Amino acid sequence: MNNTQTLNRNIDRKQEMIEQIMKLHKCEDCLIRCQGMKKPHSIFARIHRWHKTWWPGWKIYQKEQRSTIPSRVWTSEI
Repeated sequence: MNNTQTLNRNIDRKQEMIEQIMKLHKCEDCLIRCQGMKKPHSIFARIHRWHKTWWPGWKIYQKEQRSTIPSRVWTSEI
């Protein structure tokens, strides 16, 4: 039981730390991401592709982006 409580506290601390960093550094304003989007074959794009594989803030950013886009309305017209 004690190990579970310790693990939960560590997870909560990690989440708080990520949220604090995200307040300071927004993915949408990131210079590397912006430059990489402009030039997909540049070193900035390569750095961004590598960085987003391990940065937990990127997953939070993606989740926020998905929640702001309205779900697609399907019609029966073909």
